[in-house]
Amino acid sequence: MTWFARRARDVLLVRAIVLALAGSLAPRCLADTIILTNGDHVTGLIQGVEPGKVIIATDYAGQVKIDWPRIAKLTADEPMTIELDDRTRLYGDVTGDASTIRIRALDGSLTNFVEVARVEAIFRGEMPHDKLTLSGRINVGASQTSGNTQTSTAHLDAELVARKGQDRYTVGTLFNHATSEGVKTASNARLYAKYDRFFTKKWYATVDATLEHDPFADIELRATGGVGIGYQALQSARTNLALESGVSYVYTNHYQQPTESYPALRLAVRFDYFLIPDHLQFFNASEVYVGTGESQPSFARTRTGLRAPLWGNFLASLEYSVNWNSHPPPGFVTTDRMLLLALGYHW
Repeated sequence: MTWFARRARDVLLVRAIVLALAGSLAPRCLADTIILTNGDHVTGLIQGVEPGKVIIATDYAGQVKIDWPRIAKLTADEPMTIELDDRTRLYGDVTGDASTIRIRALDGSLTNFVEVARVEAIFRGEMPHDKLTLSGRINVGASQTSGNTQTSTAHLDAELVARKGQDRYTVGTLFNHATSEGVKTASNARLYAKYDRFFTKKWYATVDATLEHDPFADIELRATGGVGIGYQALQSARTNLALESGVSYVYTNHYQQPTESYPALRLAVRFDYFLIPDHLQFFNASEVYVGTGESQPSFARTRTGLRAPLWGNFLASLEYSVNWNSHPPPGFVTTDRMLLLALGYHW
């Protein structure tokens, strides 16, 4: 073998070793695969399910929702957790088709076969019932004018939801402040907390409490606390609807009027719906406290609006809020309204 031949052989050998090492050290790109009944392949990361559909995020078409009947074969590239309609969770390697999902334990000891109709949720990785999950949002709005008109406004609202198994915890706050020509024209704040205990997939018991301060409505402190029952009527990536009813005790310390305290019936609804999937969401959160006596006031709070994702986890919201009191103190009106444009972040 000539010197040139030996050199060429050595170069090829070195290149082969380098390529082999690079391939072994390079991170493995995860890609779940869905094969459709027409033979098309969709690759990406399975994000979850909603009624009748699988949601998969692709790097070439964004989030894609595929009807279950159109799936000939589904293969997850990493272990996943499948939640069933009875809240059972199964973890393992996942494959499936239009009718059945197969979850094979990582040690190969057991394979569960479940009907697609029973699949309520899909989580990437292991998601046991006792694992704490967090979600929330924070919105900020502000404006400032100068010149012939001197005004300023500031708004903040935030909410955090923690879920662990059958327990759900919610805390939130809301603050508004406004001045005109150096004179305060609005200043109110509210803090709320709620605990929900699910005893079926949709039904839950709830305990709630609120603290409110609004001098412009003659409220130095309004506190409520109560218990009730809730029903999670709808819950999917596109639509959420929860209804609640219960009894509360209301305590209101006024600036000008005598202190009030009385039992009340509480009714609440929370509704979110994507008018344009992933692009424009309608939302409404309302609650009404109905006084049980003729002289005991009823009051209501409602927030309605639109949210539009911007980039990443940032979003913009347009909100119209209404606070209503059936028996305002003399000199005060029954209804306060506010239109707000805010920038927010959610997780």
